[in-house]
Amino acid sequence: MVKEWLQGLVDVLVDSYNPNLFLASHVADGAVKRVGEMDTAFPHRNAEIMLVFVSIWPDAAQDEAMIAETRALYKAVEPYMGGYYDNIEFDRDAATGNYGPAYARLRKVKHQVDPENLFRLNSNIEPAA
Repeated sequence: MVKEWLQGLVDVLVDSYNPNLFLASHVADGAVKRVGEMDTAFPHRNAEIMLVFVSIWPDAAQDEAMIAETRALYKAVEPYMGGYYDNIEFDRDAATGNYGPAYARLRKVKHQVDPENLFRLNSNIEPAA
């Protein structure tokens, strides 16, 4: 999620161009911004745009290099980001911070509806004890 388009972000994206790395964007405005940050589980209501990175390559011999290149692009863009969309798989350790101020409330809800943590394959919220 990008909070604001800045020249530095544009520069990183232009300088990182690779025909095997596809970047899609989704404008997050309108109804998304009319909901308060604490009204749902999705706290990124102030984001301007969501960036989606997709890497493709035809040869398995390129796996290591392309994965490294994709991770490097994300690392370069990360300072301009303000979190990620929670239904997209991501580093599980980052989930706590990504939910922001809603995390404590979401843990309580998770404890009520899924105390055994059956639904844990996404950006997991640990049930409250």
